[in-house]
Amino acid sequence: MSHEFPTATSEEAADEGCVLVQGPHRDYVLSDAVAWREGATYVVRSTEFDVLAEDEDFKEALDVFICRLIDYTSLLHEQVETKQATPDESSTFTELAERFFPLVQAMQQDRAKPRLRWPPRRRGSRSGHWRHRGTPVSGSARLSNA
Repeated sequence: MSHEFPTATSEEAADEGCVLVQGPHRDYVLSDAVAWREGATYVVRSTEFDVLAEDEDFKEALDVFICRLIDYTSLLHEQVETKQATPDESSTFTELAERFFPLVQAMQQDRAKPRLRWPPRRRGSRSGHWRHRGTPVSGSARLSNA
């Protein structure tokens, strides 16, 4: 079963899923994550990277999460460039770069194509998405169609 918003009410029972960003032709997975509600606040935490975001609006929490993931990637890039990164930090940067690079490349290629965009993007439209991981009958988790 797919949920647009996490339904869990604690970190211990958090909903598992992933955070995606919309590209020109497809969605790109940025991080596996867990999400839950603490009172009126949604919390999204990466299960792979040291990134967490909170907001009373779930879509805004996803946007904050993506911004923090970009900031984290940028910080790691600076550490790698100045040769101050640990082997783990270098490995994490490589993994994040491998996720962001195809998205950036697709966006650059899409911008180079002259054409009208219809419908035009509305102001304030968001590109971050949550995909809940369903638990199929077999017992193994896979991405559900959200």
